[in-house]
Amino acid sequence: MQAQSSTTRGITIFNIAIPTRIDIFLGACIFIIKLSSKCVKWVLILIILSVGCVSQLEQQKNPISTELIPQIPIKLPFQLELPSQECSNPVFTHHLLDPTHIKQVGQIGTVHGSGQTTEGRSYIYLKDQIKKTAIYAPTNMTFTRGAYYKVPPIVKGLGEPIPDYALYFDAGCGVEIHLGHLKEVIPEIARQFSEPKFDSRTEQLTPVKFKAGDLIGYFVTGAGVASFDFMIHDSSVVNKFANQARHEYGSSNLIHAVCPYDFYPPQMKKIYYDLIGGIGSKDCGPVSRDFSGTISGLWFLDKEVRASIYDYRQEGVYGNVLPIVGDVDRIIIGKIADRTTTPIYPNNPTYKDPKEIHSEHCYQIYQTYDLSTKNGYVFFKLVDDRTLSVFYGASGECPLSFPRTGGQIYYR
Repeated sequence: MQAQSSTTRGITIFNIAIPTRIDIFLGACIFIIKLSSKCVKWVLILIILSVGCVSQLEQQKNPISTELIPQIPIKLPFQLELPSQECSNPVFTHHLLDPTHIKQVGQIGTVHGSGQTTEGRSYIYLKDQIKKTAIYAPTNMTFTRGAYYKVPPIVKGLGEPIPDYALYFDAGCGVEIHLGHLKEVIPEIARQFSEPKFDSRTEQLTPVKFKAGDLIGYFVTGAGVASFDFMIHDSSVVNKFANQARHEYGSSNLIHAVCPYDFYPPQMKKIYYDLIGGIGSKDCGPVSRDFSGTISGLWFLDKEVRASIYDYRQEGVYGNVLPIVGDVDRIIIGKIADRTTTPIYPNNPTYKDPKEIHSEHCYQIYQTYDLSTKNGYVFFKLVDDRTLSVFYGASGECPLSFPRTGGQIYYR
């Protein structure tokens, strides 16, 4: 720290006046005048005058020089130490579960089981012979909120439903980990819930810290759901959609969703990528399936944004939200009529990736994978980049052209 000296009044540092040489000189003169001995007075005055002259000569040699105040390191009580390095995303060092138990994992951005939206989560399916598997913390993290709720018997053949746990963990640096459909959890979490609720809305709970590799709970097959969920939100990531306003209105699980397997180091990450769709894939997503100039992605009945993307009302056979997504192993069309989802497999003669449809296309629906029975069709016609005409036929074969009457208009 530097400060300039004054020839008359001194300087001030931290509101404390510090005298200069002239101030000292004048003060000394006043002091010696009060001395009783005249001889002593005159001797001291001569000495001080000689010193003052020397000082003035030195200043004349360098009239713009300043007097340096020694730099003293000062630490004030309110000063905070800056972090030594920037925050970085967590690295997963432990497997979420035993990889040999996995039959396949799903891409993110695929159609939700309800058929009414797309998802930021990856579904994990176990091999048929695995009935129960342990779930572990992939990294150091803290349990913060969750839900314990009843599972309705939505799908036949999945056994007697057991209530689900939905758990959320803070992994640091704006990264939140979500695990869904766990059937058993450790006591430190279980005792914070009472009776299962009828919905999956979460509540803030007493935090529970986990180290990488710690047991969290178990997923059990044949208990009302086909798979469990692995989802990560990264607040530093903002996914883009054809109509961003729809996802910014209210809450959306898609805005900050990222591929959970990308947090593993390369060798561990490859294990999960090789299980995507049961056939392996180099692509875990993307979360947004809105591809400009195609029918791929999310479509809505309302032209204007009036509700969240989770408004699941139905108008006739057409749902408010219609997802059309090409997954790694099939195409999935969302809810139409009483069909929760409509899969189109590669062996279907009308199979075509929605990202490659720029005008119109009809998908023939078959009752089973083996194509033995035709079960209606869905015809799509892209009016413009933000408008789509949809016609659903409950029976029969795909017509040669889009029907002139009927159908429904959807918007981005």
